[in-house]
Amino acid sequence: MKVVVCVKTSAGAAISPTEAFQRGGRVGVNVLAPFDAHAVEEALRIVEKDGNGEVVIVSVAPAETLGAVREALALGAHRGVMLSDPALASSDVLAMSRALAALLARERSDIYLTCSWSGDIDGTILWVAAAERMMLPVLTQARSLNIADEEAITVRQSEAGDVTMAAALPCMVEVTETINNPRYPTIKGKLAAKSKPITMLRLADLGLPVTAAASGSNLVKLSQVPQRRRPIVIDNQDRAPQQIVEFLEARNLI
Repeated sequence: MKVVVCVKTSAGAAISPTEAFQRGGRVGVNVLAPFDAHAVEEALRIVEKDGNGEVVIVSVAPAETLGAVREALALGAHRGVMLSDPALASSDVLAMSRALAALLARERSDIYLTCSWSGDIDGTILWVAAAERMMLPVLTQARSLNIADEEAITVRQSEAGDVTMAAALPCMVEVTETINNPRYPTIKGKLAAKSKPITMLRLADLGLPVTAAASGSNLVKLSQVPQRRRPIVIDNQDRAPQQIVEFLEARNLI
């Protein structure tokens, strides 16, 4: 069985919110996102249970985020495929979904896995849009996943209780962080990852013109949020009563 795992890149604390916004939120980090590790782990378990198969890590990201894919390979994935094209730097979700769908179509698989998190709303929309372009059924918020008789069966939690859903393979499945406990990369795994292949692609390699990355929306203006009044910190206990009185008098409150 072949399993493809979509690995996202996300903004980290090392960059400013302004830079993250200007770059569409797709700011590369050089480590595997903790939430994506759950999708990688689930893929590895599927292949190990099957006894034969392949786990492929795919990512639409700048080339400098190679470390995130390499870390997934260190966990046990077999190879990686990255779509890294400068034309995608300012693409919106619609354009990115077109590129991702083409990338996933190149790696025909039995099942596609991804993991979303609350701070990645655009990423959630992205892989669902890509699945729609590929005419794939989608199962979301899976806290358990079983594959039997060419069918993926998931259980998701809702306010009314557990909901069991199923879809024929191939399909796209979003797993939650509660589905498993990801393994840690071993020294042996890290060494082996250095020799595992990572294919670097451009839009042309997928048969897409550069115009395919063109956004339907453009960043027109970025304005700073107006600063509110800064709080007054009273750190002198002896003068605290007097400072409070002065504060109230200045505002005609007493």
